[in-house]
Amino acid sequence: MSEQENMLANPKLVVMRIVHIGKYYPPIPGGIETVVRDIAVEQVRQGHRVWVLSHWDRAGHPSTKEVIGGVNVLRIPIKAKVAYTPLAPSFPQILDQVLCSVQPDVVHVHLPNVAPFWLLKYKRCPPVVIHWHSDVLTSLRNVRLTLFYPGYAFFQRRLLTRAAAVIATSREYLEKSRPLHRVRGKCIVVPLGLDSARMNPVPQVDVNKAKPLVVSAGRFTYYKGFDVLIRAASRLPSQVEVVIAGEGEMRPRLQREIHRLGLEHQVSLPGRVSDRNLHTLMGQCRLFCLPSVDKTEAFGMVLLEAMYYARPLVSTRVPGSGMQQVNEHGVTGLNVSPGDPHDLAAALDFFIRNPYQAQLMGARGKEQVETKYHIALVVRRLIQLYEPLKDL
Repeated sequence: MSEQENMLANPKLVVMRIVHIGKYYPPIPGGIETVVRDIAVEQVRQGHRVWVLSHWDRAGHPSTKEVIGGVNVLRIPIKAKVAYTPLAPSFPQILDQVLCSVQPDVVHVHLPNVAPFWLLKYKRCPPVVIHWHSDVLTSLRNVRLTLFYPGYAFFQRRLLTRAAAVIATSREYLEKSRPLHRVRGKCIVVPLGLDSARMNPVPQVDVNKAKPLVVSAGRFTYYKGFDVLIRAASRLPSQVEVVIAGEGEMRPRLQREIHRLGLEHQVSLPGRVSDRNLHTLMGQCRLFCLPSVDKTEAFGMVLLEAMYYARPLVSTRVPGSGMQQVNEHGVTGLNVSPGDPHDLAAALDFFIRNPYQAQLMGARGKEQVETKYHIALVVRRLIQLYEPLKDL
């Protein structure tokens, strides 16, 4: 529906000018990137005008402007990446140009990301809404993050103080996030949502008849817990197949663990797969597993995708993570102790041996995607949040 048609259909609609600032934007893959895309496209569908400022993920690309799904996407060149952070010297100049030309009603920034810190240079700027996707958790496993975090935290605190509102994706995460404690009064909980329009129509097997296939997906990094899933697979019947789709720095370690346990014919790592191929796997598996061990897994967007295909879930009870909100224990799947291969194996085996329960919980998950997590519902809540801010 065009902007004019939307206004005629809804005469009370106030068209808002919205600028999102994200680290990257699809087709560059990533969970936050997908969230930004889903929100931006749905805001256009609902009649608003939307711009996204993002970076290229590699050096050597020029600055580009394109319209994707009605969204004005500006990709800014980078010189390098340090500690997962794109270095883009031209970002502040392009930000000036966009704010001047667009005159947005609201600037919606997605953290973690250093680019929105440039907003602090303005004495006056449009209302800033922070989407708090995750704390930046320092870890002995990542010395670079530990070294850079104090500087990041300083600017993060200043931006939180400046923000008109802060969005947390779950009540659980809000309650456990130390950086958000001092701004609780401006925080609101809005879950992530799924844009079913981008989900591929794939052959979907009745979960009762699905082969004993366990699917998992994500970046191969420490907090995903894929090593725990591999150890759990060694405790499953030999006919159970486990596919873990993704890529990342832990791949060699995961391959060594598969070899050590003699699971080459049971556990496969196909690498990063296309959305269509991942959705096909979801439509054919018995269940989907997200074995994360750290609340860096703040929500688990991929859980919503599996629920869309009516797959039951096995995820973990990570304190502070929104995974437990998405995957309701005993309703849409099972939650287990993080880092415990015995507990994880028992939950996987339950769905392998009980296809009726798998079908029942998968159907409940599908229903919840439509009634609680549909992107249209989420965006309406965001617009309701923006509207009183635009006149500040």
